[in-house]
This record gives sequence, C-alpha cells and structure tokens, in this order.
Amino acid sequence: MTGSKPKNSRRTAFTESNCQPPKRLVRPDGTVLQIYDLRPTYDKVTRSLQSVTQTMSIYFPDHTVYRLTVQNWGQKDLAAHKDSGAPIRVGAGRPTLPLSEYQLSQLGEKLVG
Repeated sequence: MTGSKPKNSRRTAFTESNCQPPKRLVRPDGTVLQIYDLRPTYDKVTRSLQSVTQTMSIYFPDHTVYRLTVQNWGQKDLAAHKDSGAPIRVGAGRPTLPLSEYQLSQLGEKLVG
C-alpha cells in the first residue's frame, strides 16, 4: 500500500460493510489505529446463524498493516460441506464477542507499543 497512513486509513474506512466511519487514533509517530463498529451478519447458506465481528486496522509508518478481527464463533462451530469440503457454520457460537471494543482497542495499542 502506498501513500500516507491517514490517507490509506481513510481509503479503507468503509471496507467492513460499515455505515458509520471507524473510530481513529493517530499517534505522534504517524501510526493510525482504526476500529470499526460491530458488524452482525447472517450465514449465507442457512440464514439462521448470526455472526458478529469487529475489526481493528493498524497502519504503521513503514506501510505495514495489521488487521485484528474478533468473531463470536470458532472452529467448533464449523463443519465440512458434504460436497466441497469447504467450512460451513453449523453452530451458533457464543452470544458475545471474546473481547469488548475497549479490550480490542487496548490490544491494538499494546501492539504498537
């Protein structure tokens, strides 16, 4: 990715199917931390299992980008599709995300030091 960090973070501000702009912190060294609102979605096959995700993007001055995503389901909620072997959701997952927005933002801040 080329360009300045704030410009790159603005360019990707709505890549999480979000309507609201993400919350953003620009650190003195130019690192940008950007956290998106919760995103509920439904399984495309069954339309019955709700997934909730939240993502944080970190744009470093050297153009490295980290994306941290938490979700309310895990490996135990997946099974292989009988024909393709592709993973499909079969379990409801947990009712909440494993980290709160605050905890995810704290994790991001710890990663940048």
